Amino acid sequence: KIGGFRPGAAADFHDLLKRQAIQKQAGEGRNKVSKIVVSLWTSACRAGFGREFCGMLNEVLRCDEGPMLRDAAILCRAMNAELVMRDYLKLLVRVWPSDSMTFRGTSMPKDKVEFFTEGVLYRCAMCLATSFKREKAMEFIGMAPDDRTPVMFVFHLHPTHRCKHALYIEPHSVVANEREFLFVAYSSFSVRKVVTPEHITRSDPVTIEIDVQPDNKNVREDVSLAEWH
Repeated sequence: KIGGFRPGAAADFHDLLKRQAIQKQAGEGRNKVSKIVVSLWTSACRAGFGREFCGMLNEVLRCDEGPMLRDAAILCRAMNAELVMRDYLKLLVRVWPSDSMTFRGTSMPKDKVEFFTEGVLYRCAMCLATSFKREKAMEFIGMAPDDRTPVMFVFHLHPTHRCKHALYIEPHSVVANEREFLFVAYSSFSVRKVVTPEHITRSDPVTIEIDVQPDNKNVREDVSLAEWH
């Protein structure tokens, strides 16, 4: 037993993830590896560890150190091969939300919410999952622990330039109907507006409106980092 987990937990978790992802991407040819890694990201499997793969990957990225960081970077690079699109004509035919908005429901310590002030330009130190559906984001807010602040993030995509480093991944997902729109790790954003209700609740959370930067290459690498989102 290592780190509080039973012997074989890692092997069981790996085998279940592998079966899910390969089954989802069966028959895929070119870029199959990148598609498989995106499917891994979407898995709800918690076997052995009690946590989903996406959460563990993001924890390694946020820590930005340790023996697992190199492996995490390799996985992110594989995901980027599927998510990033620099050809503008191909970018235009991707699936985009009709209102150019996506949503993320979460909860954070109060001091982490205070990072998000109007006008701040930042990068997000993890892969960032959002949804086309506001109601899906509200489901996640509903799971907020009592000691954290519930937050609704509203992401505004540029109506013509869109975003070169994000993808609607519902076709790759092993969990149907989440309508997930995924941003690569270290994607760049700026805060448009913050609305804090007088009485913050799960049904009336803090709302933070975000402008998505269309191209990560146009944003400095040394801007502020958001470790919570």
